[in-house]
Amino acid sequence: MLIGVSEYGEGIPSLSAPRNDVTAMKQVLENPKMGGFDEVTILPDPDLAEMQKAVQQIFASRSKDDLVLLFFSGHGITDDNNKLYFATKGTSKNFYKATSVPASFIQDVSLECYAKRQVMILDCCFSGAFAEGWVPKGLEMELARELGAEGRVVLTSSTAFQKSFQREDGEFSLYTQYILEGIETGAADKNSDGKIYAQELHEYAKAKVKEAKPKQEPGILIDREGFNILISQAPIHDPELSFRKLVEKYTVEDRVTVTGKYILQVKQQDLGIDDERAKEIIDEVLAPYRKRLENIRIYREAFTETVKRHYPLTERFINDLQDLQDILGLEDKDVAEIKEQILAEKESEYQQESATRNLQKNRISDEKSTSNTGPLSFLGQLFAPSSEMSSKQFFDSGFDKRKKGDNQGAIEDYTQAIQINQNWGNPSGTYFGLPSAYTIRGNAYDDLKESQKAIADYNKAIELKSDYALAYYNRGNAYDDLREYQKAIADYSKAIELNSDYATAYNNRGIVYKNLKDYQKAIADYTKAIELKPDYASAYYNRGNAYDDLREYQKAIADYTKSIRLKNIELWVPYNGRGNVYEELKDYQKAIADYNKAITLKSDYANAYYNRAIVYKIQGETETAINDYQKAAELYQKEGKTDDYQDAINQIKKLEK
Repeated sequence: MLIGVSEYGEGIPSLSAPRNDVTAMKQVLENPKMGGFDEVTILPDPDLAEMQKAVQQIFASRSKDDLVLLFFSGHGITDDNNKLYFATKGTSKNFYKATSVPASFIQDVSLECYAKRQVMILDCCFSGAFAEGWVPKGLEMELARELGAEGRVVLTSSTAFQKSFQREDGEFSLYTQYILEGIETGAADKNSDGKIYAQELHEYAKAKVKEAKPKQEPGILIDREGFNILISQAPIHDPELSFRKLVEKYTVEDRVTVTGKYILQVKQQDLGIDDERAKEIIDEVLAPYRKRLENIRIYREAFTETVKRHYPLTERFINDLQDLQDILGLEDKDVAEIKEQILAEKESEYQQESATRNLQKNRISDEKSTSNTGPLSFLGQLFAPSSEMSSKQFFDSGFDKRKKGDNQGAIEDYTQAIQINQNWGNPSGTYFGLPSAYTIRGNAYDDLKESQKAIADYNKAIELKSDYALAYYNRGNAYDDLREYQKAIADYSKAIELNSDYATAYNNRGIVYKNLKDYQKAIADYTKAIELKPDYASAYYNRGNAYDDLREYQKAIADYTKSIRLKNIELWVPYNGRGNVYEELKDYQKAIADYNKAITLKSDYANAYYNRAIVYKIQGETETAINDYQKAAELYQKEGKTDDYQDAINQIKKLEK
């Protein structure tokens, strides 16, 4: 059953891709050399009753040996409780619950279905929220190996908190595009056994989606770890497929490696592929990453133009740029270098203009100051072309290296910027050249865990510019790392004194107070940070931790939940925190549900596996607890957390006695 909804009711925009998605999916699933499905039905633009009836029929009329596949492309909507709804032709913005199909309905009819192999592919916004209320079915491994294993698998185009995207040309939804490509070309058959299983198909599509739009995170839900279901056949010994896999092997980002070009030339001849087709295959493989680069270029242009016209940026323009980043599917790391480089250049220009205005004012107020030591002489030093440009170039180079993780190289460049011109910038406070160089070099030292060198640089920045709030803040972070908590508090307090709206300084000072077990002061600081920045998810999370320590569990749950809803945080962290509170309250089902969500969002999150093991142990599910402890131990070992690893191993030994 292939459902594509392109048209909607009032307040919900139409989509061009779903009708194309279902048509193309029908072709590959019906093809006897690919999906080989006996029956494929398209349901375009159904209303609520039509969609529910069709979904119930497809699951209700199956025998146990059938394979059922449900595909949905369209709008997904979530409510405040993270419940997912699939929009229909009649769904309107204001009454979406009454006019859309709840995910729980599909879960229910799926659970009642006799078919032991069920696949659901959901290409819609927030499709990861389908996990809410997911109940695994019991599995019996009886079917022949070539038919794939039994159970249910759900492929989702995004997490519970993300939008999905259709291609800008409007042809296919992004996730579906690569599902189709994986089947049609056979490229999803990673082990070249002539079969494409659900997990293989998902991993192929996910990798391609993240090349194009790295912020989108397709997911997979399964009834039992390790099972798989056969989706499609793939060609064996196909020349074009062999060539495509070689292209993927020798590709780095948006280009084929130098050696790879020569290998591909030889293999192209061996496989009998003409030049035109070879170029088409190479372009298809490189297309996702090239699209990502194009999206980055679009963002750079928009950011540059916005900063040029509206600097300093107000909240309205910051939000507009965030919307564009989300639409383009770019992660923060994709745009961080653009933002910091352009803002650094604009800030430099802005401060120079400010310095010029201030010096002109000084000249007007003190016309007698016309000697070589006066303001005009200082202005000449301030904008001395050769040394100023050289210092700025080294500064920018260091900035670039640090964003790429080359902190040692960045330190060398910042040092050059400092040494070339000791008068770079205006130490009296209007231009941040030299103080900024010391501060950011200090950040690079701090990243390398060289806290004393970092503190020395922050000291120098403060010596040059005594009202430099950022330098005090960063020095506070360094003292916090060294557990010199009183010094950290003093620096955060000074930063707040200089900038009363410094939300992150309040938040970090709150963390120090919590470390000192001064919970009331910690809560007061987190509350102030939230007051200054109402969408500050980390502050809500930190306040939740403080309430948890005070055993004010309902307040802790409220703050963790708020942090989750704001979404601008690594969501697995507050889910894990809330799970801990539910465990304390002995609400074990909710605790496990939150740990499950944390693991879904971050599959290598050791703490969530460890905490879930504790709950399973309490409930007497010894084997399941051991499995989770083993997974936690494995992850702790990879992270170099020796004590945590040993603790998990000890827990396993106790349970095995």
